Amino acid sequence: MAMSDELRVLRDTSGDPAFRALLDDVITGRKSLRQAASTDVFGQGVEARVAKGLDVLSSMSEEDFDALAERGEQALTPPPPKPVARRPMAPPRADDDDDYEVEVMEP
Repeated sequence: MAMSDELRVLRDTSGDPAFRALLDDVITGRKSLRQAASTDVFGQGVEARVAKGLDVLSSMSEEDFDALAERGEQALTPPPPKPVARRPMAPPRADDDDDYEVEVMEP
């Protein structure tokens, strides 16, 4: 999820009109996130979310907490790199008089 999507979720689920307006300013580009983050409105809005999240985490069973942790680890694990297609080197030309050899690898 992109940062703007996360900000929209925060804005759309907040009950605080000032926090909603501030996030809307960030989403529309009227303010930077850095500017918004330095305001009391932002601090209070985020603090309320963090407190609620901690309440939810502290009331979870150990199994639910472990499952949530596993989902988080999976979300943060980068996908394996895609293989790079490599072309074999061209064989040396007959008129090439350099003193090196090239090993041609068959595909």
